[in-house]
Amino acid sequence: MTRGEVEAIAPDLIWTETANALARYVRRQVLTPRVAAQGFARLRALPLAVHPVESFVDTVLAAALRHRLSAYDACYLVLAEASGAILVTSDAVLARASPRGELLRG
Repeated sequence: MTRGEVEAIAPDLIWTETANALARYVRRQVLTPRVAAQGFARLRALPLAVHPVESFVDTVLAAALRHRLSAYDACYLVLAEASGAILVTSDAVLARASPRGELLRG
């Protein structure tokens, strides 16, 4: 990796979580189905290293309980910690749970 490049990682549940969020926006008429599909396609096109949850699921429950997170959010936390990665999120609770959490403000 060269200076200025970022390697992005995520648990494989990113696909279903994103599809669920987009479907919710469509049902609330915040997005059209077409715009939601385009957003999902953009996510799929990113150079994202996706890790199977099965490879680290044994530690997810403990992390969820320790930090009062959903198991879904704990997957991101556990993966970031195991990889030594910075956890970038727009969720303040999740960002605070990680010693290397960075909160995105929109």
